[in-house]
Amino acid sequence: MDREWVWQSDSWPDFRWDAGRVRALLDSAHAGLATFRAALSGREFRRMLEHRARLVTLEAVGTAGIEGTQLDPDSVRSCVARQLGLEARPSDVNPASMEIEGLVQVLLDAGQNAASPLTRERLLGWHAAIFPAGSSGTCFITPGAFRATDTPTGVMPGRMIHACQTGQQFAATIAAGPEPVRYMAPPADRLDSEIDSFLQWFETPTADLDCLVMAAVAHFRLVTIHPFDDGNGRIARAVANVALGRALGQTACHPAVSAAVMKDRWRYHDELRRASRGDCDLTGWIEWFLECVVIAVDDAMAA
Repeated sequence: MDREWVWQSDSWPDFRWDAGRVRALLDSAHAGLATFRAALSGREFRRMLEHRARLVTLEAVGTAGIEGTQLDPDSVRSCVARQLGLEARPSDVNPASMEIEGLVQVLLDAGQNAASPLTRERLLGWHAAIFPAGSSGTCFITPGAFRATDTPTGVMPGRMIHACQTGQQFAATIAAGPEPVRYMAPPADRLDSEIDSFLQWFETPTADLDCLVMAAVAHFRLVTIHPFDDGNGRIARAVANVALGRALGQTACHPAVSAAVMKDRWRYHDELRRASRGDCDLTGWIEWFLECVVIAVDDAMAA
């Protein structure tokens, strides 16, 4: 088999990176998170909940927007406020769809329960929550289940090309944007072993693995495994949020990294494409992720 994708490398999944290159960004991200944590500790409970509602709203809108789905911020904020037990605001009048409800549940679970083990059942439950109707656009998918096919996936910034698209639909998608980034995920018959290996690694990190680097690697590794028919990016970003919550040492609130990614989602997909064709060197990807963490912290402090 020709080696075209990173998961075909003999080194997979033993990723490496240039510690010297990422050190400055890593120090900046940790310093920002420490300042953010200190600022939170000085807020009374209600103000912290309101701040958290703003950040979860930004995260939900951002993580959906990366995939080309535009969510109404007022509907999202209303849903977040209700689930956090906050009083409604005048703008909290737009009803939330089942998809918004599910996505908010996933993000709150990733934040509130960051210390809880990441399990196969948790990942499948998140997927079912994100796709309550069993469909994505015009494609039918099985919610709460791993993919059962080896069909290539095409990804482009802001939109996903599904295997179930007709030729006419595929042509229309191509016409709507630049040439897609084609990606072949690992075969479906490898998913059980890949997921088991990923979860074991995530729950038993080595002592020398920095928590923010781990978040970056976890994000990339899961989206590369591509275990679901759709929603892999959103699930991978939620997993990164779990690692970020653990890094903060508390689960009440964390910066909206997806909102920072959304500011330059073209580069996000470009960095994923570049790393997916690499040889397990994730230096560039980790640098990009840490840049987003720094931006997210700055935005959270200004909110």
